[in-house]
Amino acid sequence: MTVPIADMQSQIRARSASITATDAHYRAGVIEAFASADQAVNIAKTKGVSAVNLVLKPVHDIGKATTQGIAQHRKGERVFFSSRFLPRR
Repeated sequence: MTVPIADMQSQIRARSASITATDAHYRAGVIEAFASADQAVNIAKTKGVSAVNLVLKPVHDIGKATTQGIAQHRKGERVFFSSRFLPRR
């Protein structure tokens, strides 16, 4: 039995998730929402939901502008850059 996407949206909103995008024409429909890990368990149990994919919150840490966008967190490792291995300093 297929659950209408509008019904699923209201059920997901009732679980305190913030819906950011919906596409009823992609396969059986897809809903993108922000939810906590605790809420994800309840959303997964919602009738009509076939999958819940958790994604880590983005980290906006690109380092200094002079690093060309390479975040340098592990000083002891090597980084592949410009066709050679350069040690991090």
